[in-house]
Amino acid sequence: MGVETQREKREAALTAQFSLFLTVFINSGVIYMSRFSSNPQVGTVLLCAEGGLFLSYLLSRTRFYRIGALAVLSILVIIPLFNTLLSQDHSPLAMVTLLIWNSMTIIIAAFFLSLRFSVLFYFLNLILIASFPFYVKDMDLTSIVLPLLFNGVIPFSVIILANHIKILEVKQLEDSLEINRRLERELNNKNIMEKQLLHNATHDSLTKLPNRMILQNRIGHVINYRNRHPDLLYALLFLNLDRFKNINDDLGHTEGDYLLFEVGARLKESVREQDTVTRLGSDEFVILLEEVKDPSEIFPILQRIREKLTEPMTLNDRAVHMSASVGVVVGQKEYTEPYQIIRNAAIAMDRAKKTSGFSFEFFDKNMVEKVQSKLDLESDLRQGLEREEFTLFYQPIIHTDTLAAAGFEALIRWHDSRGNFVSPGDFIPMAEETGLIIPMGYWIIEKVCRQVKIWQERHLEHPFAVSINLSNKQFQDSGFIEKVREIIERNGVDPRVLKFELTESLIVKNSRETKDQLNELREMGCQILIDDFGTGYSSLSYLHTLPIDILKIDRSFINRISDERGNIVNTIINLAHSLNMIVVAEGVETPEQFEILKEMKCELIQGYYFSKPVDAGQAGEFLK
Repeated sequence: MGVETQREKREAALTAQFSLFLTVFINSGVIYMSRFSSNPQVGTVLLCAEGGLFLSYLLSRTRFYRIGALAVLSILVIIPLFNTLLSQDHSPLAMVTLLIWNSMTIIIAAFFLSLRFSVLFYFLNLILIASFPFYVKDMDLTSIVLPLLFNGVIPFSVIILANHIKILEVKQLEDSLEINRRLERELNNKNIMEKQLLHNATHDSLTKLPNRMILQNRIGHVINYRNRHPDLLYALLFLNLDRFKNINDDLGHTEGDYLLFEVGARLKESVREQDTVTRLGSDEFVILLEEVKDPSEIFPILQRIREKLTEPMTLNDRAVHMSASVGVVVGQKEYTEPYQIIRNAAIAMDRAKKTSGFSFEFFDKNMVEKVQSKLDLESDLRQGLEREEFTLFYQPIIHTDTLAAAGFEALIRWHDSRGNFVSPGDFIPMAEETGLIIPMGYWIIEKVCRQVKIWQERHLEHPFAVSINLSNKQFQDSGFIEKVREIIERNGVDPRVLKFELTESLIVKNSRETKDQLNELREMGCQILIDDFGTGYSSLSYLHTLPIDILKIDRSFINRISDERGNIVNTIINLAHSLNMIVVAEGVETPEQFEILKEMKCELIQGYYFSKPVDAGQAGEFLK
């Protein structure tokens, strides 16, 4: 609201109040002059004036309030003029009364009207006084000098004072208005900031898509809506981008962020207007499909998503093609909370992740059972480590020529607290996934060293060595070398009796760091063995550069050694011998396999043909 508007409202209110007051006040003069005065003509003038004031009051209640104010002041000027003409009393007292009346009119005009109207009333008043000698016989020019001075100085001073007050009032109103505007701006900025904070709290900062908070809110709304409309379905798509980590590592985080932003935009283009696309974090996106009449409506949307994602994206001048694994859940009446359907969609996505390329899986209840079984296994595995429910078995490794025991491969076995045997094929992958393989690996090294010490104290002088499988995570654990050295020194064993088996994938990856750690193990006296040789990378350059003592041929080659695979085995053995390495063949189960390997001059053999894994006591008998 502007200054003028506020002034107009104030002036309109004052004009109306003043007009009403005069209307009521003059009514008393009308009654007095009409009934008690000897000059009833004055009462008639007052009565007409009262009517005019009432009309002015009504006018002041409209937007023409200024005209109403002007009418009121005009009536106040006319009343004394008529009364002077009608009155027979022209005494100085009567003139003084007229002068006071006129001065009051000018003063009121100064406060109620603009400056130009106030000045107009001022000059009209002076002209009226100066004209008295012309129509009042008892007065001459000398008798009006004092009234002219009175009406010239005092009203003019009041006009100047009133105008100054109006200027001050306008300034105060402008200051107040500026304060109001500033407060309004601050309030608007606060509202904008609150909206921005709310947007930031409910949207992903990178893709600008809604986040988990909005998703859960929308799912809750859809669940409630479906309860009221059972015929309508809804669906949730949980997407995880394939190979995003590799792209992010190779091209950099900036390009990775751009890719995520582009994926979010393409997903929005793939769905309907009423659907909600959200980003949960990293490379995970969730799409809520509302008002699905039939599950078949989901397939066209999945196809559009596939087409959009497989369109090439240019990153660092390279065309990148994306794919995703999608878990799909169709909303059923048993879903009462948002987290339930999100969890099940994630479970279905994990299942889809096992298939290459753009793939999707619809959730079914069997998946929950498998996930629960997996969670139970993880819990049991942690408790098993704490309770030391694990034991080590040792599978003999035999010299081909002498059939004497050259050593063992340490293999971990587990009977849980309920006495059930848990296959290593089940708990080893779980240990890898959860990181428990690291403490488990150190436990194995500790147990092997203790057992070696026991065998040595029993004066088993036959030379032997024990192979220990190392996981990639354990080998890459910070302080791995120092921990191994500490375990060996604490148990007082000869490091030369320990062989560490590593996979080809670990050897090839991070070759510089790997080479440094392998050299440190060799310097301690330990031997290095490549497990499952031939099943991993085709590059053989690392064999020349890394400190490797033994190659172990995978059982898949041994199983088919009598056919064309025999040539591959023979090639591996000759390659190892040319590099001064020893060869171990695992999975030997038949006399035929043994004879072929012996003929190929494979030094060491391991398999059920000689012995299955045995406990520590039986292993000691082998050494005897």
